[in-house]
Amino acid sequence: MATGIDEIILQLEEQRDAIDRALAALREVEGGSAPAAEKTVAPKKAAAKAVEKKRKGGGMSPEGKARLIAALKARWAAKKATEPVVAKVPGKRGRPRKTA
Repeated sequence: MATGIDEIILQLEEQRDAIDRALAALREVEGGSAPAAEKTVAPKKAAAKAVEKKRKGGGMSPEGKARLIAALKARWAAKKATEPVVAKVPGKRGRPRKTA
């Protein structure tokens, strides 16, 4: 079983090296290397920072929100048009029963 684990470790190290080479190439294309402060950050902290940045961005534009609201209103209007009329039984509390 140790040989299986050793093979997995070897594959992961090869993938890590390939990723490091790709990152270095991208940094060269960008016009320089990463600042020294970013190089000293532990991998877990760097990943946490990346997640934070990802969460801050995005969102919905006002036009997109308006389209979504219009689509939802149309959907509920269509649903309400196909539902049977609900009749209330006088004198009883609780949920009204649907009549078919």
